[in-house]
Amino acid sequence: MADRPKHLNIGDPILWTIVIIDLAGEPLDAEADPTVSIRKNGAAIGDSVTVTKRAATTGLYDCSYLPASDPTEGDQFTVQEFVQVDIGTGVTSHEFPWEFITNPIDPSGLGLRQVNGIVQDNDLTKVAGATVEVLDGGGTSLGYFDTTNTLGEFSFNLDDGDYIFLVAALPGYQTDTGTAYTVSVSQTTPLLTLNLLVDEDDPIDPDAIDMSGIRKVKTKHMEIEAFDPRIMQDVRSREEAPPTFCELQMCRGVKIRRCY
Repeated sequence: MADRPKHLNIGDPILWTIVIIDLAGEPLDAEADPTVSIRKNGAAIGDSVTVTKRAATTGLYDCSYLPASDPTEGDQFTVQEFVQVDIGTGVTSHEFPWEFITNPIDPSGLGLRQVNGIVQDNDLTKVAGATVEVLDGGGTSLGYFDTTNTLGEFSFNLDDGDYIFLVAALPGYQTDTGTAYTVSVSQTTPLLTLNLLVDEDDPIDPDAIDMSGIRKVKTKHMEIEAFDPRIMQDVRSREEAPPTFCELQMCRGVKIRRCY
């Protein structure tokens, strides 16, 4: 079954399509039109859903639901679809539950399908306050705009066809080049990704060696000096002094061999 819409706009019906296929992936008609029941905020209500088989098409049923009384923002609805099909060995029953929530504002656009997408950055963080524009497949603006909420979500009402979603310039992100998207019965949630800007004053060199984990090693001299600074001073003075020779009684009279 195709993805279902996640939001209902106050005053507008919610539309979706039931697609039935057999185990081989081929379209299959139901024994009768599917039935749909509605629950609101966990309670069963008597609202009806219009289900119509699409003409000259196998296994496609268009559904429309408009609440009998206007819901309020945040109301949660549970939809239970019930379908019976004959798979050749007898009639089997199938149920499919899904949910949607009420939006306070009608999305931009005049199309019959509601498209709900998400804007995120390349760190997978949802981007709030991003302005999304809809272009046709050739890149011409349709004049539809929406701003992402705190969860990075945006919505449009669009007819089936090819579109481009373009995110307006946003501080801290690279310029968006647009994301192609096809609205259809099998549509999924469009995901738009913005790339974070890289600080040009501190460019990242992919070939550089990461020194952050390397520890400095103490020399023996440093260890000695830490133990007793006077010992290290004596070592330095002897290292810096000119060569001396044996002054003992037993060494007197011995010729000096110079090695230079």
